[in-house]
Amino acid sequence: MLKKMELYFFISLLEFVITSEGIESRKFKDTDCFDVDDISGYRGIKQKTMNGWKCQMWKRNKPWQHDFKPKKYPDAGLTKNYCRNPDNDTEPWCFTVKTSIKKQWDYCGVQRCEVIEATPAPLNETCGIPDILSVSTRQIKTVGQIVGGVESVPGSIPWQITIQMKLDNELHCGGSIITELFILTAAHCVYYDQTASNYYIIVGEHALDTSEGNERRYNLAQIILHENYDDMTVENDIALLKTQNEMTFTSYIKPICLPEADSLPVVGSTVTVSGWGVTKQNARPLSNQLREVSIVIVDNNKCQNKLNSISIEQVTNNAVCAGIWSEGGKDSCQGDSGGPLFAESSDGQYDLIGIVSWGIGCGKSKKPGVYTRVSAYIDWIESKIYD
Repeated sequence: MLKKMELYFFISLLEFVITSEGIESRKFKDTDCFDVDDISGYRGIKQKTMNGWKCQMWKRNKPWQHDFKPKKYPDAGLTKNYCRNPDNDTEPWCFTVKTSIKKQWDYCGVQRCEVIEATPAPLNETCGIPDILSVSTRQIKTVGQIVGGVESVPGSIPWQITIQMKLDNELHCGGSIITELFILTAAHCVYYDQTASNYYIIVGEHALDTSEGNERRYNLAQIILHENYDDMTVENDIALLKTQNEMTFTSYIKPICLPEADSLPVVGSTVTVSGWGVTKQNARPLSNQLREVSIVIVDNNKCQNKLNSISIEQVTNNAVCAGIWSEGGKDSCQGDSGGPLFAESSDGQYDLIGIVSWGIGCGKSKKPGVYTRVSAYIDWIESKIYD
């Protein structure tokens, strides 16, 4: 079955592709080529086969009768006698005008597009500054929910993304944009299925069930799991996702800054966690709108002494705990995994302090949430991005 065609506009060597997955850009070394990710999308002007035979006009039945007419396949680009691929064959082809042989058609020998690999921009070059302000200066809130938070202002957390599986198109985890090509998330989100082609991400999202025009979808090219991730203790709960195409930044899609390597968040300082997770433990369904809650950094020794004796998962020195120690009531929860724990730095930019990892319940007194401490992995992140 012929898939719905995508529209191609060639501008010099840059091809902008408007698809059902949003607006993406791919850079090719030659515009007269076909994209292996869209084998029926070739719209070049080649009119001869690989053997040098001239192509037959698609609308004609001479010399060969055929069923591939422009009216029957209106989205296939069957213009004049240009090489095309209306039946999703392996590459563009055409019927030939040569009658001295029995072969009615032949491939055109159109080359595959060679993608120019984008060089990742330097980390923290432009990051962590939303164009759209939040409902407050992100001090501790007392109403609403993530658990105990409020609905975020659309676009005020532009680095927040959703990870979804193609199998069911449901929210799987959260993550954070750190460059045009890379997302940072939790290793446990992708540990059991590390096939990149099974996932996609949505950036610029706010309401899960509504398209507001700010969203863009990107397929994944690679999943990079931390080599020493331990699924039992959840140590090294960090992973990078590389998108197939560079993300286009807008007011609703921006990267967050990374903290200085090995820096430690100040105990008692305010941080914010966001996501579409449930608003209380074991609740269903997930929140439809992106929510956020402000909590405080808990002393790691205090957290380790409380949680490590009652949980298989362990709070290590590469983790950070955050919540409301005595009262509880504010926390990340199921569905928020992989999402950002962030704080405003002295220069006014937001830094990614942690990644939602695990917890004992949600919002319980003296059981704060546990987050992967991003500053402990800066060298690892940079080694993978610039490898």
